[in-house]
Amino acid sequence: MALYHMKVIKIIIVICVLFFFGCVSEPVHVNRDDQKRADVINAEHIIFIGFDGFGSNFLPKSNMPNLKQMIVQGSSAMNMINVLPPVSTANWLSLFIGTPHNKKTSENFPSILSVLNDAGKSIAYFYEWHGMKEISDLYNIESFYIDPNYESTLKAAQYIKENKPAFTSIVYSEPDNTGHKKWFGTKAYYKKLELLDSFIPIITQAAIDSGIYDKTVFIISTDHGGVFWEHQVNLKSIRNIPFIICGKGIKKDYKILTASRIFDIAPTMAVILGLDVPSEWTGSPLWEIFD
Repeated sequence: MALYHMKVIKIIIVICVLFFFGCVSEPVHVNRDDQKRADVINAEHIIFIGFDGFGSNFLPKSNMPNLKQMIVQGSSAMNMINVLPPVSTANWLSLFIGTPHNKKTSENFPSILSVLNDAGKSIAYFYEWHGMKEISDLYNIESFYIDPNYESTLKAAQYIKENKPAFTSIVYSEPDNTGHKKWFGTKAYYKKLELLDSFIPIITQAAIDSGIYDKTVFIISTDHGGVFWEHQVNLKSIRNIPFIICGKGIKKDYKILTASRIFDIAPTMAVILGLDVPSEWTGSPLWEIFD
């Protein structure tokens, strides 16, 4: 019992050190209004893949050749900042509504889902965590449950091939589930990242087989990272998330230079599909990524 208590005390000390020396200040707002571009090459399709609980600091050591190839083939940011509190509910919602979750001013606040729906664009929405379904339910979007395995991923790929949706969102609850159970950054966590990476070519092949690959932009991102078994404090390893984007009209092997926030993703997706960015949104399109 004494050894257990000592272990807990050591963990608390490490967390305190990380907190005091690793806290993240909010990025300075970047006014991109004067950086608008009329020459953006719009795509017809977006495929968004989300890996819940995937912090940027885990990418260098990960065995994720497919994701790393996407970084070379497109644009990326490893220091995109999420919102506080750094939990799934707040951040997935902020990503989809183009605004920090606590700035949502009404029940019918626009999201990328409602913008797509209003424009008559087809949507394929796959979720694992129930909180993601709650987001789709807010906007009356049909959703499909997905497991973090090959069978479910192949079913999602088949749906893409048969329906060619304008917007596909596939969000897995891993590696977050493994992080909570086995700790973030453990061997089990990295094995889960390796598995998730193997799903990427299945999804991209679906776009090839359906004939939409050359008209598609692929995006991979997440909601937060993690330390030990949790992610509810303001630390760089929790706040910094990866954002990878490649495909039609996107710069290759480009590192995003300006400060970027998770709620800049929705405006960027709107611009990619040639849709207007709602005035209610706080986020700004990442204009610099376009060729």
